[in-house]
Amino acid sequence: MSERQIAFLFSEAGTRGLEKLGGKGFGLVEMAMAGFPVPPGFIITTGVCRAYHQEGRLPNRLFWQVERCIKALEKQTGKQFGGRKNPLLVAVRSGAKDSMPGMMETVLNLGLTHETLQGLIDETKNEQFGQETNLRFKESFRKTVLDNQDQEIPSDPWQQLYLAIEAVCKSWNCERAVEYRRVNKIPDHLGTAVVIQAMVFGNMGDDSLTGVVFSRNVNTGKRELYGEYLRNAQGEELVSGVRTPNNIDLLVQENPDLYLELGLRVEELEAKRRDAVDVEFTVEHGKLYLLQVRNAKRTPVAAVKIAVEMVKQGLIDKKEAIKRVTKDQLNSLTRPAFNKLSWQLAVNNPQRIFAHGLPASEGAAIGIAVFDPQRARILVESGASVVLIRKETKPEDFPGMIAAKAIVTEIGGVVCHAAVVARGLGIPAVVGAGMIDVRTSSAYGIGLNFVHEGDWVSVDGNSGVVVLGKVETSDHQFDCKVATFLGWVEEYSVRKATLKFDLVNERCDVNAGLNNYYIAEALLLAVKGSDLEREVRSLYFKVRNELADVFSVYLVLALASELTHTDFHKEKLKFPMEIKIIEEVGIYQDTERTDEFFSIIAKFLEENLNKVPEFVQAAEKIFRQGSWLGYMGGIKWAIIAQTLLEYLAGKLPPALFVDRVFDLRHNSGPVFNKHQMVRSYSAGITDQLNAKRDAGDLVTLVKILWRLYSQTHPDLKLLLGKYDKETYVKVFASRSGGNGR
Repeated sequence: MSERQIAFLFSEAGTRGLEKLGGKGFGLVEMAMAGFPVPPGFIITTGVCRAYHQEGRLPNRLFWQVERCIKALEKQTGKQFGGRKNPLLVAVRSGAKDSMPGMMETVLNLGLTHETLQGLIDETKNEQFGQETNLRFKESFRKTVLDNQDQEIPSDPWQQLYLAIEAVCKSWNCERAVEYRRVNKIPDHLGTAVVIQAMVFGNMGDDSLTGVVFSRNVNTGKRELYGEYLRNAQGEELVSGVRTPNNIDLLVQENPDLYLELGLRVEELEAKRRDAVDVEFTVEHGKLYLLQVRNAKRTPVAAVKIAVEMVKQGLIDKKEAIKRVTKDQLNSLTRPAFNKLSWQLAVNNPQRIFAHGLPASEGAAIGIAVFDPQRARILVESGASVVLIRKETKPEDFPGMIAAKAIVTEIGGVVCHAAVVARGLGIPAVVGAGMIDVRTSSAYGIGLNFVHEGDWVSVDGNSGVVVLGKVETSDHQFDCKVATFLGWVEEYSVRKATLKFDLVNERCDVNAGLNNYYIAEALLLAVKGSDLEREVRSLYFKVRNELADVFSVYLVLALASELTHTDFHKEKLKFPMEIKIIEEVGIYQDTERTDEFFSIIAKFLEENLNKVPEFVQAAEKIFRQGSWLGYMGGIKWAIIAQTLLEYLAGKLPPALFVDRVFDLRHNSGPVFNKHQMVRSYSAGITDQLNAKRDAGDLVTLVKILWRLYSQTHPDLKLLLGKYDKETYVKVFASRSGGNGR
């Protein structure tokens, strides 16, 4: 193949990447190569779109390459593009690297002319189907390609095709696409690929249908086939929301064999991608075709639950799970939810129920009702919180949708444009609320409850209910999977080490710190999935972070202390740079370790934080490679310096750092007591660590640690009491000779 090739049949494009083929094209090639039932087609690479916007026209070499690919499609399908007999019709669709649902143009049924229309009718023996298909094509072509101008649709199918390709490329920079990229941080320079594919028809009768299905519930995260379909329809009807579709579960009753085949295909694609997938499909006269696969857009809660479930299944590890959830999705999990009692009172009052539809995107939102997307944007810019209420949403509504706190539509299903965009934005959506009647600046709801622009409404994306007025909110209560995920985030997040040299004047009781840290850790495991988990997790991180801050400063001073009574000065020729750094900090041979000495070092390093890693690295090298005798310096101190260095470099998470510091030993015992900011009962440290390793359960651990050292954080005692009051009141009442001081 030539490097100048810019149009690839599915069978030729296997080695091309996502950036060249775009997400849609890449997915189609993936499925075609794996033997899935995919209508034949080809891809015009993203470079053509970039060239179009740079030069204002399509590259000359594109035309003969498109002709070559169309000839191949004719051979594969047995049909003829522009032919009077058995005509080949194609779909021309956009497909950027990152999914941009509904933001760019699509033309279906392309290739219809007066002659080919008659050929389609003769071939299908269905004049109604032919005329409806022709009408759809003309409406789509006029809107997408001719921009609703009063022009004739070309009678030459080839001219139609090139105009459609140009329109798709041009749509990369339409207002809604530019705005979508801005909101979703998608680079403008990428361009879109153009996918041209032989048409298959879901509108050829009752044995034909079109649908979208997900491998998981993208609203709740549940592991189930989730989606919708429409009989005797084309995909645009489903996605636009102009008709309210059937739930995919109904297909089990109507056609169990088809449901099983579809489910197996979707499951296979999820396993292949190791992620929840969104699959568009069409059934033509009972035969299944897959038209697109992409990683599914999902609500923040679903994103977390799917990630946790996939870790349990062994599909991904915890680190990959954390990458799957964006920072914005994580932040949205902490947004308030409706207070349960206040919400129940609202929904029990018939005069407050405005709408009840399909819960398409989870969450709770309160705002003033607005019925026009542009008006929504203007009001938000002036500081208002709005809920956008529409009969249906269209791609051109996107600027108003991103301004809204929630979206409500009269028609549409859970895979319609409003639902997909809302999930991507992480805002609540209720769709297909068929009992409401949306007007220009007002809407009738259930029981003739009426809403004007500016009236307050509360939207629950979990139940699909919209009520009049404001409903009180409260802190979100996480279920066990969300709490588990938040624990992984903390576990694997490398907290940036903060050296707080003002802690030099503090006094840390290491024995009490050890008790607090390991009891909090054990309690966190015990309360996993309960209402207490959030409180315990918060205290655990507080204890951990405080110890990490103290230990990091203390180890710097401990290294300085050890260096003062070693013979490092005798090895100046061996370590010239390292000794220069150490002396710059203020450490010389036989320096007396007074409070003033430590204060001078702490002050210098606080003012020169960039010197701390250099100093620790110099100490590590001298301790590891120097000539040491007796109890001074040596390899154990090199390990102490290395531990601190790894933490400062972000290679060691705080939890692991604290754990290691408790275990660190120098030549005569635990690493503590080198400076008064950290004091310990050394024998007790060893006993406490042994108890921690030997205890088989929380109660045993608390009993032994409390007996060994009776200082425990009061908040930790309180949480232990909440967990099991009867047991822990007895434990803390039985004071039996611990070394609390």
